Amino acid sequence: MKWLQTLMVRTLLGCLVLLWGTPSRAEIVANWETPTNEQHITGISLISGWAYSTTSNTPVTVKILVDGTEAGDIACCGERADVARERGAQALLSGFGRGVNFSNLTNGNHTLRLEIRDNVAAPTIIERKITAIRVGGFSFLNSLNLLAADANIDGQEVVIKKILAQNSGDAPQETKEVTVRLAWQPRTQTLNLIRSENSGTSAQSAAAPQPPVVIERIVRAEEPADTIRATLENPPAFASSTVGGKGLVSGWAFSATAGVTIASVHLRVDGVNVLTIPCCTAREDVAAGNKDFPQALRSGFATVVNFNELPSAKHKIGVEIRDSNGVSKIIENEPTVVRLGEVPFLEEFNLSQAKAEIEGGFSLFLDKIRIRPRGSTEVREIAARFQWQQSCQCFVPESLCGNGGTEPGEECDGATLGGESCTSLGFNSGSLSCATFEEIPICIFDTTKCTGGPTLYVTNVLDDTVSVINTATNIVTDTIKVGHSPRGIAISPDGATAYVTAATDDEVTVVDTTTNAVTTTVPVGQSPQGVAVMPDGTKVYVVNSQDDSVTVLNTATKQVATTIPVGKEPQAVVFAPDGKTAYVTNFSDNTVSVINTATDTVQHAVDLGAKKGPDGIAVTPDGKRALVVNFNGDSFSILDTLANPVAVIGEPVTFGLQPVKVAISADGTRAYISSVLDSIVGVFDLTVNPVVEVASIGSLSEPEGLVVSPKGKRLYVAGFGRSGTRRDLDVISTINGEAVTGIRVGRGPFAVALKPAPAP
Repeated sequence: MKWLQTLMVRTLLGCLVLLWGTPSRAEIVANWETPTNEQHITGISLISGWAYSTTSNTPVTVKILVDGTEAGDIACCGERADVARERGAQALLSGFGRGVNFSNLTNGNHTLRLEIRDNVAAPTIIERKITAIRVGGFSFLNSLNLLAADANIDGQEVVIKKILAQNSGDAPQETKEVTVRLAWQPRTQTLNLIRSENSGTSAQSAAAPQPPVVIERIVRAEEPADTIRATLENPPAFASSTVGGKGLVSGWAFSATAGVTIASVHLRVDGVNVLTIPCCTAREDVAAGNKDFPQALRSGFATVVNFNELPSAKHKIGVEIRDSNGVSKIIENEPTVVRLGEVPFLEEFNLSQAKAEIEGGFSLFLDKIRIRPRGSTEVREIAARFQWQQSCQCFVPESLCGNGGTEPGEECDGATLGGESCTSLGFNSGSLSCATFEEIPICIFDTTKCTGGPTLYVTNVLDDTVSVINTATNIVTDTIKVGHSPRGIAISPDGATAYVTAATDDEVTVVDTTTNAVTTTVPVGQSPQGVAVMPDGTKVYVVNSQDDSVTVLNTATKQVATTIPVGKEPQAVVFAPDGKTAYVTNFSDNTVSVINTATDTVQHAVDLGAKKGPDGIAVTPDGKRALVVNFNGDSFSILDTLANPVAVIGEPVTFGLQPVKVAISADGTRAYISSVLDSIVGVFDLTVNPVVEVASIGSLSEPEGLVVSPKGKRLYVAGFGRSGTRRDLDVISTINGEAVTGIRVGRGPFAVALKPAPAP
């Protein structure tokens, strides 16, 4: 967690370049960080910095004055480890901060003054000039509607015309057409609104139309019995919320118990308390919504976080609040960090060649932005997308394929490969890249220049063939003619031999995978279906569905060694990782036969319950559990394979309509189950108890057999189709659940198997 260590070192606050104020007396040392002098500012932002007295154990207080009028206290003093490193231990408790809605100020220039006092000296005074921007003349916006807007680039600014700005709050509902200008702010690494002017008529709507449903500024999700009442406003709790650059973590908190105060608010990042946030400043809006609690007035907390210190991904961002009675409350939201260019700091964000447009009526899309990371001479082009967010009254970056950062749902983005390479994906060598379509990035791995990877084999029931596929290029390289109605396929651990069941011929076709030539056929039982090779490569088990048996082949002689009676209409077989046990699903018996492979005898049968119709089966890599797919039960059962005898764990997990086959990732964290009638593949998290479905991959035509690539990034699904009418194998990204490609194979693709990659 190197990135978290970096965050803690930098304390997630402010810029490393300190902008010094000039103290009036030596006893107080102070630095006002935000807002900067001459800054154009709108919406919710932060007044922040640090201050301490050189007199030991002397606290300081900070007041803010606006145009000479006192506007309240600023919460002080939180931990600032970065200041302490530079100034000494006395500077540790020095951070101050207060969230402010700068749109409450009138349009135009204002003078902000900080008065910082200790108990022994005259105050230190620091002044800043700012320009406040009220979009539409409103103090708080309900929405900033881009449906009819248009955008263009003017030098290094983005101009958006015909925006509809709607006010919020107790005032009559009103909408105004405005033109705004946005510019990149290097210090905050954000695209900020720097100018706004009314460009059209306004419309009063106090008397009729109901306002749209909005996210209110104050959200009270607490139970009445909660001792601590609190809300985390930024980042917001939307499932799709994003953050980037330097942004707010803010909200409010107070104790519902009279006389009890908030003792501390800690910033939490991915479950770790990183630093303290100054608390508690005046929040008149919170007080108005909690009139029974006078302590609600002094409840505001806020800090600036450099989200760019986090990698592009979903992160838990929140606070831990503790009151003076020792009661604590944790609130966490899970936004996606969008880090443009996948770097912590952009030295250059050049719009001279860029194009701007409004995308989907909701987002600002910028293309051909030229960026240069700090400390680099490389200039490259990216795209970016921004959306206005009510909680901060600001524009935030959105996830976008092409912005140079690998966000959730993307495998890669331009030159950013998420730390992957051909070798990390299971190939021996080659050059991995990020795919494009007609020069448009599509953010999936392009493995066509990777070499030495696993080879995929697919049985085609109606063509009596096996298709051989290069998994780097996703191209069929060979087609092998085998017995009639090939169903199951298994490959020896050394990758040298494939065993294919021919259901109509009652035999197994043996294939040399070096030449892809059939070397022999072996008669087995009636209508062979599933087949598996023992982990040590010495035996092959073949399930015979019409004579209720398993044929055991000796791999050295390619002859039948013995036949094991099992339950009625067996379908599939799988070995435990140590090879000591095999498990066979018996469709008509609703059982699983547990076989001792040393003696080739059934130890016992596990009863799954009536009307299950077990079909596919897989064992976890640690050998502790087996997943059995219940075709008739629209579910799957989990077996405790370490129990003696093997037993069912709990109730079946409901899933799909006639589910058939299951594959488990090599790391044992995910199970993939194909479901025929609803044409989906369910993705299940095996790391939690009970097992839960985390995704559903759709648009598959009656999927059958499936297999996961050794490194888990690709899922190969045979789409048998209705009565074998389909001829495609779907290649699915396990990262985003979307199709990478479809590969044309024979008619009725049914079962799949991967031949291990050759040794490098």
